[in-house]
Amino acid sequence: MNTKKLLLGFLVIILLGGAGYAWLGGFNNAEVKQITTSEIYVVGKEYKGSVKSDKFGVLFLEAGKLVEEKKLAGNPGSIYYNDPEKFKDSINAFIGVVVTDPKMALPAGYELRTLPAGKKAVQGNINAHYLLAPNKLFPAIFNYAKNKNITLQDFFVERYPDERHAEAIVFEQEK
Repeated sequence: MNTKKLLLGFLVIILLGGAGYAWLGGFNNAEVKQITTSEIYVVGKEYKGSVKSDKFGVLFLEAGKLVEEKKLAGNPGSIYYNDPEKFKDSINAFIGVVVTDPKMALPAGYELRTLPAGKKAVQGNINAHYLLAPNKLFPAIFNYAKNKNITLQDFFVERYPDERHAEAIVFEQEK
C-alpha cells in the first residue's frame, strides 16, 4: 500500500470521527446560569460504591427502562452527595427518575427523595449525547462558579430529558 492511500485512509477516519463527535453534540457548549431551585423530586435507589461498578450502571439502565415503559413519568436523573473525583472513585448517589408528581405510585424497591425549593445553585444545560454531556457540562459549571466567585457544594442533581440533552444543578455553599 502506498503512502498516499494510507494518508487518505487516516484522513477519512479522522473526518468520520469528527463528524460522529459533532453529531453527538461534542462541539456544543453548555449554557450556565445561577438559579434559585424549585422543589425537585427523585424516585430512585441509593448507591454507595465505585462509579466503575456494574451495579452503578445497572441502576441507570433500570431508571431508563422505568421511563421507557411508562412506569414512572419523568426523566432519568440522579442526586449526588459527593464528587467521586475527590473521594477516589467512591460515590454516594441516588439514581432514578426526576418526577413532577411526588404522589405517584412507586415501583417496588424505589423511594422518593425531595430536595427543597429556595436553594441557590448553578445550573447548566447542554444539547449533547448523555455519554458526552457530563464531561462538558460540569467543567462549564465549575468554570462559571470560579469566574463568579461562587463556592459550590459537592451536592448536585443531574437530569436527562432525552439522550441528547442534559441538565445539572450544583448547589452553592450556604452562607
